[in-house]
Amino acid sequence: MRARAHAYVDACGEYKTPYERERLIQNWEKKQQTAKAIVEDFRKRAMDPKGKRILEVGFGNGAYIVAFSQAGAEVHGLEVNETLLALANELIKEEGVSANIQLYDGSVFPYEKETFDAVYAISVLEHVDDRSLCMAEIARVLKKGGCAYIAFPNRWWPRETHSGYWGISYLPIPLARFVLSLGGLQTIDDLNV
Repeated sequence: MRARAHAYVDACGEYKTPYERERLIQNWEKKQQTAKAIVEDFRKRAMDPKGKRILEVGFGNGAYIVAFSQAGAEVHGLEVNETLLALANELIKEEGVSANIQLYDGSVFPYEKETFDAVYAISVLEHVDDRSLCMAEIARVLKKGGCAYIAFPNRWWPRETHSGYWGISYLPIPLARFVLSLGGLQTIDDLNV
């Protein structure tokens, strides 16, 4: 997984500082373990994924896709990044699971209304241009009585999770952008945070 993380970081050019790069790489190294814990939490809070049709919005490296597939779900995934699609396909093939993953334009989901038993998005909403549209699309593709399982960083946590800067989340975006630029970061724009 570390090699995949390096491949992604090198290809995307968005993680410019050693902190950002290493944070992403360490996150990816733990992601397969984290994915199993996410499936268990999903099972407790939402439903047993076995036999369910589930969509992941923003599948990243594919670790959650693999874990949900191994738990018996029919898994679909959407991503906006071609490099991540390729890396996730590699992982899916290596793990010998089945999943239907694809690129999309970051706006309207390419699925009919009421297609999925559940939709999950983990650490995705803070990178979405139009959160209202994303949430409306999640609601649209969920079957009646379906479940949306969503997790994202707490904006009020003192240390911003992407840049590592303390207190930056409390600032108005133009000021945060300026402060980050003093340290050579463009986190808000590069990572669309």
